[in-house]
Amino acid sequence: MTDTMVTAEHVKLAEREAAEAEALVASLEQAVINGDESVTPEQLQSSESLSRFASLRASATRLRAERDRIAAEVAARRDLRVEIESASTATATELTRLLKAVEDAVQTFVDRTEGHDERVREWGQRLRALGVPEMGRPSAAHEGLGLSAVGDILAGNTRVQQINGPHILNLIFRHFEASGGRLVPADPQRREAAFALLASLGAKEE
Repeated sequence: MTDTMVTAEHVKLAEREAAEAEALVASLEQAVINGDESVTPEQLQSSESLSRFASLRASATRLRAERDRIAAEVAARRDLRVEIESASTATATELTRLLKAVEDAVQTFVDRTEGHDERVREWGQRLRALGVPEMGRPSAAHEGLGLSAVGDILAGNTRVQQINGPHILNLIFRHFEASGGRLVPADPQRREAAFALLASLGAKEE
């Protein structure tokens, strides 16, 4: 048992052996009391010695089991600390990378939408310079081009409007909440409105 961790099962076994040895002593003593002359002093002495030894070994097993339990807990705590420290470092690195990717994607989205909006504004200036009125519908007199009061560009049955990237992002990311282990918009309608606005880019009108 020197190299093996002593467990509760070992303790139970040692205690059972001690109880059996003690029961043997009691049985021999009772036999002597009842007049059984076949029981010798040597037998009684031997059984008492064995019982004493079994009792001591049970006590030793209990102490060893407790020491091993404490040692196992210490080792488990140390292992857990290493696990936590290692995992935390890895998690921090991964989350930092993911957050940077989100940041880069957001910035790319904003840059692209700003470029789109700038192009729409430029088209509006060119249309006005060419005398296209703000009628809110295409003008047959101006080759099917048109302008709306809010700056939408009309080309035939195609309508192009400014996007305002930060506004789109605000619709989606302003409020989030956890649901079923996933992060979802607190107001799904805001998300739908954002994607609907993007989907309307260059939409054909009847």
